Amino acid sequence: MPLFDNENRILQIETEKKEIFKHMENPLISQPFIEDFAKRFSWNTNAIEGNTLSLEETIAVIDYDEVRSNHTYSEYTDAKNAYYAIQKLLLPFAKTAIDEEWIKKANGYIRH
Repeated sequence: MPLFDNENRILQIETEKKEIFKHMENPLISQPFIEDFAKRFSWNTNAIEGNTLSLEETIAVIDYDEVRSNHTYSEYTDAKNAYYAIQKLLLPFAKTAIDEEWIKKANGYIRH
């Protein structure tokens, strides 16, 4: 006899998941989530590379082309280019093969 019998709970979660994804088809729900994801992903990927922009500064440059002191030009362009690449290659969310061609395309968007 298993220590835990969670089969019913798993079925319940799968049913709830389907309901949630139905709501994500509504652009009023999905669009703000997608925008937030793209901006945060742009900020995170650049922060990993040593970019010193804060999340707030990253959003300001993406949305308003607003720059502040104490940052380099390349930090701002990296944030905007990463956001552009995310918009082109990752959104809308879909299963995508990441192969050599995809990587070259992503690099082209980021380094243009």
